Amino acid sequence: MNKNDLRYIKTEELITDTYENMLKTGERSINVTKLCKTARINTSTFYAHYLDIEDLHVNLCKKRLTELLAAEPAMDLLYDDSATFVRALSSLITDNMAVLGPLFAERKGLMLDIVEENLMERYADENTPLAMQAKIRFCGGGAMRLLSGKDGISMTDEVIRLINKIMN
Repeated sequence: MNKNDLRYIKTEELITDTYENMLKTGERSINVTKLCKTARINTSTFYAHYLDIEDLHVNLCKKRLTELLAAEPAMDLLYDDSATFVRALSSLITDNMAVLGPLFAERKGLMLDIVEENLMERYADENTPLAMQAKIRFCGGGAMRLLSGKDGISMTDEVIRLINKIMN
């Protein structure tokens, strides 16, 4: 089926909305049969869109987090104003836990990987030297990993200092 077809798009939205609602209500053992029964679709319809529940989960996580990152103007400030970048990144995750919490409840590593991947797409291309790619990964992804730890918020100023030192 054509992925641009309205029926395909609406069905995909139904699948993702149903899955997200099941997660929000605390459902943790979601399988394809249960999801399809709740969404009132056939399992073959599900498999026309996703390989399995894990594929659905990862794709939905990427979609939601990428939408949030794209809407945050400070994500473009890694080089120019790392303090604003770090604070905005931290706030973005904290302020959107109603959306992100159910998706990443037991998968914080996945969230961090998606943030890092998004920053690499934003700041690097195939011509970016490896040393610069490492800096981007360390400063963007590393900042997020440090800030998401148990002492994260108290480390904000130190993370900003380290990023400034590395990027300059």
